[in-house]
Amino acid sequence: MNPVLVGFIGLAVLLVLIFAGIPVGFSMGICGFLGTVYLLGFSIAVPQLHSTFYSVTSEYGLTVLPFFILMGFFASLGGATDELYVTAEKWLRRLPGGLALASIAGCAGFAAVCGSNMATTATMAKIALPQMKAAKYDDALITGTIASGGTLGALIPPSTIFVIYGIIAEESIGELLISGIIPGVLLALAFMLIIMVRVKLNPRLAPINLAPVSWREKFVSLKNVWQVLLVFFMVIGGIYMGIFTPTEGGAVGAFILFGLALFRGKVTVKNLFHSMIDTSVLTAMIFFIIFGAFLFKDFLALSQIATKLGNMVIELQLSKYPVIVAVIVLLLVLGTFMPEIPMIMLFAPVVLPTLKAVGWDPIWFGVICVLMVSAGEISPPIGGTVFMMAAMAKDVPVTRIFAGALPFAIAVVALCILLIIFPQIALFLPRVMLK
Repeated sequence: MNPVLVGFIGLAVLLVLIFAGIPVGFSMGICGFLGTVYLLGFSIAVPQLHSTFYSVTSEYGLTVLPFFILMGFFASLGGATDELYVTAEKWLRRLPGGLALASIAGCAGFAAVCGSNMATTATMAKIALPQMKAAKYDDALITGTIASGGTLGALIPPSTIFVIYGIIAEESIGELLISGIIPGVLLALAFMLIIMVRVKLNPRLAPINLAPVSWREKFVSLKNVWQVLLVFFMVIGGIYMGIFTPTEGGAVGAFILFGLALFRGKVTVKNLFHSMIDTSVLTAMIFFIIFGAFLFKDFLALSQIATKLGNMVIELQLSKYPVIVAVIVLLLVLGTFMPEIPMIMLFAPVVLPTLKAVGWDPIWFGVICVLMVSAGEISPPIGGTVFMMAAMAKDVPVTRIFAGALPFAIAVVALCILLIIFPQIALFLPRVMLK
């Protein structure tokens, strides 16, 4: 059988297994291994299985993941998240949709010390959900705001998605992390603008019934955000200036946040133990998915799908813009069905050679991938952060959460279009870093 046909059959079987509820890591590993057995034989596939496992678990770049994850747990443990929201609420409460604006600001701030969409959504929901409900905000606005704000965890560094994309694409993780800063800030501002416009058009969505806060109280509240700013500038600034690698930066960030939590008396044996266990479990889960994805990536390389696709595009002499639009539409559709990490790991190796061939920058495409992941996370039928939000707000139907998140998903796509027109939005900081 033609290797390319075998590759497409493998992709189809993989999607069937995922939709059947088989864990993604198992699905990719099984398809990758069996596909390799068919193309190369059992005697070659088994040693390759062993070498892939070793190469994944010994990959230095992946050591950054547990540190980035641990940073998020230590930030929550030390109370940084609560203080971020309180400070943002004091500054924004009198604006249209002030508490929702504070939720976006809190999500952006927590994203600066946590690289996970789900963790950002869950953490902010615990803090902001009761506040907005008490203020009688509209349920769709409340849940849509928090679910959408949670997606900033993938874009604003440190980001586990950028790390995984960097490993798969064999690109600089430091450059990828830096590339998400400006788009992340723009997306947070766009989310805030959407909230204010919606509330201006329909004031009943978010009544302003809170007492004003004095300027003195506002400025005093800024002391609560210094630890997040310190960690962000230490980690990202250190990577940007070349003082240390992303892995070393993650270790520095985790150490600082642990030290701050310890100094403030927030650390107990019990919560420290749970932070370590949760970090270990989440890291192991991600590593297993990566292992399965590498097996499947090797199988796709053997099938020559990416090479054939790239050659076909070159022969058709398509310009770079139709190609990227087709890829973005594909990623947007797939992102509504597939979890973020498998989607990046599965399709980045397939489309990257083609995109490079027509002139798109792989660092820039990393930002596009993360944006499409973010749009998928808040789009039906299987939006990850939406279902996380539904688990936190059990009295709000999932359909209402999707309705509340729809304007934010449109904003993500709009930012993606802006990046196509002006790629330097994502590339400016990484290119300056190289000089």
